[in-house]
Amino acid sequence: MHNEHSYPIRRLAEIAEVNFQAYYRWLNRIDTQNDVLNSNLVDAMYELENRHNGNLGVKRMTLYLNTEYSWEQPINHKRVRRLMALNGIASNIRRKKYNRKAKEAQYLAENVMNQEFTVTSPNQKWASDMTALTFGLNREHSFKLSAVLDLYGNFVLSFNISETETTAAAIQTFSQAFAITGAPTGVLVHTDRGSAYTSHQFNHFMNAHGVQRSMSRPGTPYDNAMIEKFWNDFKIEWWDKQIILTMKDAVEAVEAGIDYFNYMRRSETRNGLTPYEYRNEAIYDGVYA
Repeated sequence: MHNEHSYPIRRLAEIAEVNFQAYYRWLNRIDTQNDVLNSNLVDAMYELENRHNGNLGVKRMTLYLNTEYSWEQPINHKRVRRLMALNGIASNIRRKKYNRKAKEAQYLAENVMNQEFTVTSPNQKWASDMTALTFGLNREHSFKLSAVLDLYGNFVLSFNISETETTAAAIQTFSQAFAITGAPTGVLVHTDRGSAYTSHQFNHFMNAHGVQRSMSRPGTPYDNAMIEKFWNDFKIEWWDKQIILTMKDAVEAVEAGIDYFNYMRRSETRNGLTPYEYRNEAIYDGVYA
C-alpha cells in the first residue's frame, strides 16, 4: 500500500498494530540457513503434492523428501508437519468410516485362517483378483480389472480389462505374468473362489505351468488381503480422483495408475523404495535368479 498509494508506513504500522521499528528490522533481515532450507522444502512439497495427486500425508511426504531430494541434513517429520500446516498442504484421501463390526470380523478371520504373506524373493507368491471400476458422467458404466500381484514388494506383474469376470480374462492376465517373469515353476498362486478361477479351463492352464494353487475360503476376503488392500489403495489414491468419460479414457487411466503404483509410489515397508526398485534390488543382489 505504501508503494502503490504512498500511504505513510508509520500510519500503516499503527493500523496493523505492528511496531514501527520491528517492521524495519523484519524488512532488512537476512534469511538464515534455516529459512532457506524451509523455503526449498516448501517448493519440493508443492511439487510432490502435484505429482502424487494430493495423496501424501506427513509420513509419506517425509519419506519422499528424504529419498528423492538431497538435503544437507535429514528432514524430520515434525518440520514437515509444521510446514505443511503453514502452507495449506494436506492429503486429500477420503478416509473410510470406522466400522467396529468389520474390524472385529477381520480380526477373527486373521486369527482363524492365519494366512502367511511373507516372502523373501520375487515369484514366491502371487495374488490375483478382479475388481469392478466405474466411469462416465454419473459413473453409469463399469468394467472388470484383473491383476496379478507379486507379494515381493507388491509389484503388479500384469493386468487385464474385460467387460465381465471371465475365465478368458483370468487366463490372459496370467499369460502376461508368465511371459514377463519367464514362467517360473512352483509359484504359490492365491485367488478367491470366483467362477473364473474355479473353471476347468483355468485350472488346466495353471496346472500346465506347474504352479501351486491356493484359494480363499467362502466369505473370507481377508484370505486375499494383499491384493484387496492394493485395490483399495488404487481406487482411493488414483481411480476416484480421475475424470473418466469414455472407455478409452478408462484404459489410459488404468495404465497410468498401474505405472504410478509400480514405479512412483514409495513405502516404508519397502525401505522407501518403489515396487520396481525393490524388485530390481533383489535381482542385482542375486536373490532373484
